[in-house]
Amino acid sequence: MKANLPRNIKLTKKEEEIMQVLWDAQKPLTASDICDHARTMGMDLNQSTVQMTVNKLLKAGMIRVGEITQAHKVLARAFEPTLDPDELAVLKFKQATGKTSSSGLVAALLAHIDLTDSDIHELSSMLEEMKKK
Repeated sequence: MKANLPRNIKLTKKEEEIMQVLWDAQKPLTASDICDHARTMGMDLNQSTVQMTVNKLLKAGMIRVGEITQAHKVLARAFEPTLDPDELAVLKFKQATGKTSSSGLVAALLAHIDLTDSDIHELSSMLEEMKKK
């Protein structure tokens, strides 16, 4: 889901909540659907807040219009994220650490996580595939 995002990513609590709702839904949602889905996740988002926040996320490139759908008697935009939670975490980590090289970023990340043998094997396979490209 690569996206052209600003270098400084600072999401407000409401922006993060809406991103969580969109990731959880795994399909494009209208503003009204976002409110409904948020309630099922224990969040309280009102329609006007969602509409205002969605516009900010659109401008920032964090979400896009995934489809136009029929909502009651009118057409409505349904939104989807432009990146997944892992991609956002990497961008935030990169911003927080100031790491700009890929190897420096990976080294800093690996220093703070525990890897299983399965993880190491999967990462090795990924690196081998990258070498072939």
